[in-house]
Amino acid sequence: MGKILSVLGLIVLGAVVAVGAMWMTGAGTHHGAKMSGHTTGHGAGHGAMAGAGIPVEAGQSAFAALAEIVELLQRDHETNWSEVQLTSLRDHLVDMNALILETRVEQENIEHGVQMTVTGTTAALEAAGRMIPAHSKMLEKGQSLITHFESSGPQARWTVTAKDSDLVTRIRGLGFYGLMASGAHHQPHHLAIATGKPMHAGH
Repeated sequence: MGKILSVLGLIVLGAVVAVGAMWMTGAGTHHGAKMSGHTTGHGAGHGAMAGAGIPVEAGQSAFAALAEIVELLQRDHETNWSEVQLTSLRDHLVDMNALILETRVEQENIEHGVQMTVTGTTAALEAAGRMIPAHSKMLEKGQSLITHFESSGPQARWTVTAKDSDLVTRIRGLGFYGLMASGAHHQPHHLAIATGKPMHAGH
């Protein structure tokens, strides 16, 4: 009877050990899977970062505009580097920055359009005197608008009108800054300045 109990005890003990071993193996596998999943995810994150490429923006807007023109000039095998004037383009971008960021504009709706009074820093008013008249020519040519610009002392006045009622509504909605940003001529104009061939003086 004692031997039988001893044998049964050994069987039970073996079963317990076997179950314990199976549990440890399973736990280890589960943990390994979790660790493996973590490693894979972490690695995938680095892989995704590595495959994201490089940033698109070259810097703040003026720097990016210059960088874009430089790249175009370098790609063009016919670029005449003796005529390239990137400093002139930089000066124009400075004007654009001053006109947009250093001015205050009061808009008054008048018959057939708007009258805009521009005040601001000295640099901004000087930029306005160079840019607005030149840009006005482009608006008159491309959008059939009628413009008038005058500058006196600490302010400038720009009047934009149209005969078409829909255009009147549009120019009132665009206002000064929207009108100055209108048109697709800015980009080719920048390239023209950079290559010493301004499309129109002052703008």
